[in-house]
Amino acid sequence: MPAPLELTFQTLANSRNEAATGVLLAALDSPVPEIVNGALHALMMRRSKAGHLGVLRRWHRLSSHQLDVLRAGRGRIGAALRDALVSDDPQLVKNACEFSLAFSEYDVLPTLVTIAEGSDSRRAEPALVLVEQLVSQLSRLLCGGRDAHERRDPEIIRRNVLESLERSLERYRRHRRDALVEAFVTLAGVNSPLLLLMIDSPHHPCYDSVTHALLHSENPGVLHLLLELLETTEAPATILGTVSRRTDAPFVRAMSSLPLEGAGATLKKNLGRITALAFLEPPQHIDQLPEAQQAAAMRLMMFTAINTGEKLLAAEQLLKSGSPAGRLAACEAAAAATGDQANRLILMAAEDADPAVQAAAARRLQERRIPGAMQKLLEMIDSADPLVAAAAREGLAELNFENYLARYDNMDEESRRSCGEIALKVDLASVARLRVELDSPSRHVRLRAVEIIELLELAPQISDALVERLDDSEHLVRTAAAEALRRCTGVDVRNALIASLSDRSGAVQRAALASLESLGVEADLPAVEQEQPAGPASACQHESAVEAVQSAPPAPVAPPLAAILATSQEEPA
Repeated sequence: MPAPLELTFQTLANSRNEAATGVLLAALDSPVPEIVNGALHALMMRRSKAGHLGVLRRWHRLSSHQLDVLRAGRGRIGAALRDALVSDDPQLVKNACEFSLAFSEYDVLPTLVTIAEGSDSRRAEPALVLVEQLVSQLSRLLCGGRDAHERRDPEIIRRNVLESLERSLERYRRHRRDALVEAFVTLAGVNSPLLLLMIDSPHHPCYDSVTHALLHSENPGVLHLLLELLETTEAPATILGTVSRRTDAPFVRAMSSLPLEGAGATLKKNLGRITALAFLEPPQHIDQLPEAQQAAAMRLMMFTAINTGEKLLAAEQLLKSGSPAGRLAACEAAAAATGDQANRLILMAAEDADPAVQAAAARRLQERRIPGAMQKLLEMIDSADPLVAAAAREGLAELNFENYLARYDNMDEESRRSCGEIALKVDLASVARLRVELDSPSRHVRLRAVEIIELLELAPQISDALVERLDDSEHLVRTAAAEALRRCTGVDVRNALIASLSDRSGAVQRAALASLESLGVEADLPAVEQEQPAGPASACQHESAVEAVQSAPPAPVAPPLAAILATSQEEPA
């Protein structure tokens, strides 16, 4: 817009002379778009009811760009809108309704309520429709819907509108406008004494209208009200009945959003009084819900007083054809029940394709003492998925290595081997625990640790700790360690065994020699096999022993570990 023209419109907008309004209204009929736009903007800036009415009369002829120009006057033309809404000009009334809806002019709601109560249906019906639309917009705003153009506090707007709606409900017997009752229910909230009175009073004139709105309205405010009543108060029977009967998708979405995780006592109590949910009947149809709602619906069902058999039917259907999250919720639901049917569902979940579902089932198998649970967990512990394997270990936690050690002395050899293999799978700290056992002050504990290492063939994993036992103060432990090292191929092991050929104990020498032969190392005992003085062998003694292994005859194989354990004291030095 040229600068002189812009300055002209600015002057007209700020002028206190009402003649400026006439000039601007005349400019609205100009064929030049820039002039029309400038005049529109100037008229919306002025506090002139006549000018605003002139804009409303031309509303239906404005382009979309020109409608955006009018946004600057949002909230300024309330007086003109009220006059237009009660006008005898149908086009002006229609334009005023469209303007009010397009720019969320909530200030006209009291006027619309008055018109809607009237007996003239030609006026009342459009007013009722506009009341419903504006209340719905305000409800979304109150429930968190953003409106970038709304600068007023929606709570203040709500209170102002409720005043007129409450007065209208006092006149309900006269006008019988159920839409106005629904508008009140939408905006009232759980703290409204009048609403709570009507909900709990079957003889109130508005009771039927209120219950109808609660049962059928998909307005966000009504849905929010139902959830709030469940969460914050001891819900009246009317509310519980409404929740039980509704099946519409918006309601199901709303119920699926209930904060069941860490649910409060009030919510648990109210849900526990619900004996049916129509949107989950029959329970086998739960998998027809959207995937995002299946898990929430299953968890919601578990909080209610619905028959356990129906809950398990829903869980079974989800395990067969539900979403991954729904199958996980079904597994949790089955775990909360008892009996053969619940056990069967847990086993079904253990075969699920989703690792999270398998893991949830694994945590429940052992505690339920289901036949075959142990074998299934042992299979799952070998799973390639770490989540499943960890859950299986959790389910078999009582078979940890600590318990194995506690029961070891009372088991036969086959049980020691089989239980030890299980303990190794269940307890990832088993090898570390054996290292601690090898350092125990007790000779019996150290010997037992070496025996377990041999029995479970763990020597290659713990060879460094066994090599340290070759310097043990007890010759029985040194002998057992030398025997156990026969499966270890490291250079450090070979060198340690060669050094043990010069041990002061003949049993240790023979065990070391046997292990070296098992490793394919040619060696022999010193030419004179006798006990050496206490203390480590000298370098010369070690070298002479190594040289002697080439010519000495083969030594007899060391006695078995059981025979060594039978020896009660160290051989004399």
